[in-house]
Amino acid sequence: MHSRKVTRHVIWGARGHARVIRDWFVTQGSDCMLAIDNDASVAPPWPGCKLAIGMQGLEQLLREERMGFGSLGVVVAIGGSRGSDRIKIEDELSSRGAAILEVRHPTANVCSSAVFGSGCQLLMGSIVGSAVRLGRSVIINSGAQVDHDCVVEDGVHVGPGAVVAGETKIGRNVFIGAGAVVLPRVTLGQNVVVGAGAVVTSDVAGGLVVTGSPAREVRHVAGR
Repeated sequence: MHSRKVTRHVIWGARGHARVIRDWFVTQGSDCMLAIDNDASVAPPWPGCKLAIGMQGLEQLLREERMGFGSLGVVVAIGGSRGSDRIKIEDELSSRGAAILEVRHPTANVCSSAVFGSGCQLLMGSIVGSAVRLGRSVIINSGAQVDHDCVVEDGVHVGPGAVVAGETKIGRNVFIGAGAVVLPRVTLGQNVVVGAGAVVTSDVAGGLVVTGSPAREVRHVAGR
């Protein structure tokens, strides 16, 4: 799971994606009984789990338990189109000494020539092809496929069942919705959102939302 010896596993996030990551911990013969979320209205995501609110809540809990950040192994379990948020949280945790864990489900099929940045999450049944390059904090969700020679930059999320065909280039913080298809040698600019089920047949400029088959621009991304 990680080369560093950690004594406490932590999931940042307390919603559906966090529960998926907790199940991965269980497949590794471990568990996670501490979650952190910035939303004070959320409930603990599973029975027996402690929930800290934000970085200050985590700091307080660590003081109470007389532990430091260096004892933590963390997965930032924030899905959707929030790649930049994942990276900011990971940077803050890393600066304090926490280890950012890679998630690789036992059923993920990953070619030996693929290269990964820190904090990547390869979920159940995902496929990562030959000579793929993944940046930091990339999520390849359940059943998604990234084919040979793709370049996927930091913070990208390829949604469940989506297919990214060979030699595609995907910019930072792109979100590809469930079941979407990106055809070979297409380039997606930064912060693009591809709607669920869309078929992307040509390059997409940064900051656009595209939907349909073939995919067409519907609006610019707001607030990203």
